[in-house]
Amino acid sequence: FYGFHTMNSCSRSGYNTEVEPSSGSSIMGYAGLCPSNVQIGSDAHFNYVNIRDIGGFIKTGYNDFFNYNVGICDNSTNIQNQSPTADAGNDYIIPTNTPFFLTGTSFDADGLESLTYNWSQNDNEEAPSTSTPQSDWSQGPLYRSLLPSTSPTRYFPKLETVVAGSLSSTWEVTPSVARTLNFAFTVRDNGSGFLGDNGTGQVATDLTMIEVVDTGSPFQVTSQSESGLTWVLDSFQTITWDVAGTTSNGIDADSIDILLSIDGGENFDITLASNVPNVGSAEITAPGTPAASCRVMVKGTNHIFYSVNTVPFDIDNLYQTDCYTYSSDENLNLDIPDGAGANEFGDYLFQTIEVNEDVVISDVDFNIDISHTWLGDLNIVIEHPDGTQIVLFDEEYCDNEIDLDITFDDQATSDIVCASPSVGTYKPTATPLSNLDGKSSLGTWTVGIRDYYNEDAGILNDFSLTFCKRELVLGAINIELDAITMYPNPVEEILFIDTIREDLSYTLFDLNGREILNTSEKAIPMASLSNGVYIVKISAQNQSIYKRVIKK
Repeated sequence: FYGFHTMNSCSRSGYNTEVEPSSGSSIMGYAGLCPSNVQIGSDAHFNYVNIRDIGGFIKTGYNDFFNYNVGICDNSTNIQNQSPTADAGNDYIIPTNTPFFLTGTSFDADGLESLTYNWSQNDNEEAPSTSTPQSDWSQGPLYRSLLPSTSPTRYFPKLETVVAGSLSSTWEVTPSVARTLNFAFTVRDNGSGFLGDNGTGQVATDLTMIEVVDTGSPFQVTSQSESGLTWVLDSFQTITWDVAGTTSNGIDADSIDILLSIDGGENFDITLASNVPNVGSAEITAPGTPAASCRVMVKGTNHIFYSVNTVPFDIDNLYQTDCYTYSSDENLNLDIPDGAGANEFGDYLFQTIEVNEDVVISDVDFNIDISHTWLGDLNIVIEHPDGTQIVLFDEEYCDNEIDLDITFDDQATSDIVCASPSVGTYKPTATPLSNLDGKSSLGTWTVGIRDYYNEDAGILNDFSLTFCKRELVLGAINIELDAITMYPNPVEEILFIDTIREDLSYTLFDLNGREILNTSEKAIPMASLSNGVYIVKISAQNQSIYKRVIKK
């Protein structure tokens, strides 16, 4: 069917089909037989150039390569399966040394479930090459052929290569020189669920062109580059990047999107910002959920070029919680005064707790163990030293004969179960314990228990009070750094840093992400700089923040 070889070395057809580096890896390559070998054996699919040439020969019976005029000798069969469509999208211009991705679209009247997709480079080289692809090649294939995928998107090189800190692998190389890259998008409909002859596969293809231009620097993320970085939950963070001429030079990407991966760079499926001006810096809000091994991607809005920050980081609350528990004797065996009558409160049984820890409360839990024949009679209250009362249990809540040994906790997932016995952790029935958050723990706490009905008194066996404080851990200094001020801003000559801390360093960047100055001095000279916006990175230990300053 006149489908020619696709490898760029060894035996070559000479008919402009040598679009796979070295030995190639599709059916018409010489994988395993032609140094340098991409792999040991060929993958079971045809490259676009073979689909193009074989399909053309079948349809016309004529092949330009050998000037044959072969008559049509097919035995036609009607195919019920309808052909898909293939749209490779627009042509683009990108900077050198910058990774990119391509996404095609397709439609199939029979449904998309059976479709697979393939992106292949479509650049042949005039002379054979047994070498692996090189970034300074101005022609020929830089990217190997891959098997079809269920995703219409392919990253060049693989996303995992970029996440690992490289722009190239052995068989996928990002160009470092200006050149043209041609690509083919192939959509295969593998039967659409039809049976027998009617399940015959169909194929559609489309082409696109990428122009690579030298803008002087690659597009790249310049922030979040230090090891041990942690973002505070819901904190403001600054993302910086080298614009690299992407707002001009025919690239014309005036805005960017900022995406987050929380799985080590496998999926960038969280949008931190979209359609942000492409000026080299943007403020975002960190997610409110802890995550480890995070990465940031900055990509052109409605464009194909992108960059990923160089170092994984965490998102955490950066707080540690210390808790203190004050417990009664294990066997108090104290009588709870009986009710004064039917539906009439008796006297309180009071117990006090002397707390000598003076901390700001972030959480309070209270455990109590009572033996009683009718829980619904009880009213349990705890009082803070400043008089704030929390009604833990309302006498009308349960109407059961029941004993209880429970912990009251606002974070409990359920309300009290009125069963016998009642054990576990439950929410207060009337007043949330969070009303005590922010108060000092120091002083005399009081527990009050009373009975709402006579003739069935109870016993207080024991109780305990637990309260917690929440503080930033050592090294978790983003919030403190964020409070540091710089003046004057705008600045003409010297920018001063207002802080008493002596363990900080300051790095000045322009909006292209280029480092201008690194110092530990609290005065940054700026008189010789051009007017415009700059970024100051304030760092201590393994934490840092970015602040914007205007030079006038």
